Amino acid sequence: MEAIKQAFFEECEELLDQLEEGLLALQDGSADDETIGAVFRAVHSIKGGAGAFALDALTEFAHAFENVLDRLRAGALGADTDVVMVLLRAADALADIARATASGTTADPEAAAASLSELSALDGTRAKGAGKAPAAPPPQARFAPVPLAIGDLEADDAPGAPAPSAPSGANDKSDRRRLTEAWDIAFEPLPGLLASGNEPLYLFRALAVLGRIEVTCDASTIPDLEELDVEDMMLSWRIRLEPASADLTATEIENVFDFADSLCVLRVSPAAEATEPSPVSMPGPSSVARMRPVPSTAAGPGATSPVARRINASEMRTAKPAQSSSVRVDLQRVDALVNLVGEIVIAQAMLSQIASEPERRQELASCLDGLNQLTLEVQDSVMAIRALPVKPLFQRMSRIVREAAQMTGKDVRLVTQGEDTQIDKTVIELLADPLTHMIRNAVDHGLEPASAREAAGKPGRGTVTLSAAQRSDRVLVEIADDGQGIDRAKVLAKAKAQGLVELDASLDPAEIDRLLFLPGFSTSDSVSELSGRGVGMDVVGRAIQDLSGTISIQSEPGRGTKLTVSLPLTLAILDGMVVCSHGERYVMPLASIVETQTLDGSVIETMAGGGRVVRMQDRFVPLHELGGLLGRGESAAPPEERTILLVEPGDAAPFALVVDEIDAQRQVVVKGLGDSVGRVPGISAATILGDGQVALILDGLGLHALTRRSHTPPLERLAS
Repeated sequence: MEAIKQAFFEECEELLDQLEEGLLALQDGSADDETIGAVFRAVHSIKGGAGAFALDALTEFAHAFENVLDRLRAGALGADTDVVMVLLRAADALADIARATASGTTADPEAAAASLSELSALDGTRAKGAGKAPAAPPPQARFAPVPLAIGDLEADDAPGAPAPSAPSGANDKSDRRRLTEAWDIAFEPLPGLLASGNEPLYLFRALAVLGRIEVTCDASTIPDLEELDVEDMMLSWRIRLEPASADLTATEIENVFDFADSLCVLRVSPAAEATEPSPVSMPGPSSVARMRPVPSTAAGPGATSPVARRINASEMRTAKPAQSSSVRVDLQRVDALVNLVGEIVIAQAMLSQIASEPERRQELASCLDGLNQLTLEVQDSVMAIRALPVKPLFQRMSRIVREAAQMTGKDVRLVTQGEDTQIDKTVIELLADPLTHMIRNAVDHGLEPASAREAAGKPGRGTVTLSAAQRSDRVLVEIADDGQGIDRAKVLAKAKAQGLVELDASLDPAEIDRLLFLPGFSTSDSVSELSGRGVGMDVVGRAIQDLSGTISIQSEPGRGTKLTVSLPLTLAILDGMVVCSHGERYVMPLASIVETQTLDGSVIETMAGGGRVVRMQDRFVPLHELGGLLGRGESAAPPEERTILLVEPGDAAPFALVVDEIDAQRQVVVKGLGDSVGRVPGISAATILGDGQVALILDGLGLHALTRRSHTPPLERLAS
């Protein structure tokens, strides 16, 4: 059951995405009747699945949500701006409840109650043609109690049973429907129930979805220990069901026990008639012969007293579901991978055969080349399986925009582009937090209030654009707003006031923009729910760096700001250059290397302060020893054997590194350093080379930070 429940929560996430997508289409006016129907079906499916697992909070909220959507679908409710905003907030609350339930926690009760209140207000008060008095509901017909026939026996066939008296027009025999305040259910398992995978508790849980139940267990038939058969269920139960819906039928109750068909004795009757008819089994083999009498509530002397207790929602919940992660994969991709695995098996068999025949050793190299090509294709296929579109992540950001707009009192719309761009699943998961910070900053800092925008000749409604596109082996994610842009004079003044920059410092625009990523820096004059604590952009910078990505800023006063994040398609495989320094091998990401040249053929100048610069690509850039930056000191290798790498780590200024030699260019598998090692300046991860030796993967941004402290002795630098 836990596995099935986990599958439900995974499906629930997909349904929530469909719900969000449909409501956003409704908001921008592009929705049609099919879209509204899809929104309704998404909530209805969540409600049905939640009810099957007795997730009462989720079921209750989804039911209220479904009622409003049903009125919208029927045309009784107009889809104006206020209504759509209520529905979007309800979708947010539904998502919170679903995710909290999946994790075994509780969603914010105040937020859920507020959303339920809004839904209740829509459920009957915001109909089209408001102002007209609502039509009085037709009076409900009242029916006299009618005896029900259960199973294959009809009431008029039972010995001594009185003929049923039904009101004119009633057809109890066909639909077996009646209004009743309670039902009495007698349930007795037969041998084989447990072996078939059925569990009475799960059946009772399903009954609890139909209403409030009270369960009485009869343990009087349990034999002595030496006679006990552990594979046989020796208990029987009597359940009183107070239905949530007055028109609940006996057939609907029996449907709960469908999977236990022929494995139990079942009787369903109105509570007032519970003691009258004799028990009747469900259709199946002649199992009635093993039926035990249903115990009376008044046990005789020496009988075991029945154990009665009420089963509520909290008791119905099972243990916290185990957290897992899954990916839906196109079947064609799986087929392609299976075919490649088959080709590898064939290649391996050929390789073994060639190796066992000395006269065919010359074919070995060709066979190895083929195996290498197959390995690369398998790698690409596996990476493609892990690749997911960014659409769900972008849809999640629409909620962030709504919440930030509500907190700041601004009118904001989110425009998304390139939602089908695919990126590694791990990258998507780790990108959510930094993207949230950037979206909130765009709304809070970037966009002006409506009055200021209109005074500047802009529309009162601000726009935040979120886009993604693939460029070679990287993905570019851009967050742009049409706000006021960065006030660089204010940023520089704040940095000087906080002691982050020398008072007489003169910085260019790019250097001022990079101040926004310093720890503790904030331009807000006061602390609010969204900003002012100086942790937002610092978190963004570190998170993007952990993703082996870079971030750059473009801003024009009065026109807006654009942040561009460049990320690798995957974090598992890296194209790198293996370099040597002081006898150790390191891997520099190939994306950070712009140019290489020999040391003895380079134009190197010494600065007045003692630093060195080298001319590369018609410009002079700072020159540093890789070993010196890592605390290893100067290398003793001869200059003619040494090489200079021109490194451009994203938005940071370029610099040059001197290494002893370049070993090779290859793809490497990225291995994390682990919590025991922690963050090492200039090092991002590690890998295992072809000879089994471990090599550290260099971090361009981390090395750039070390170059700014290169005047300190190596040991002091390493200690800091």
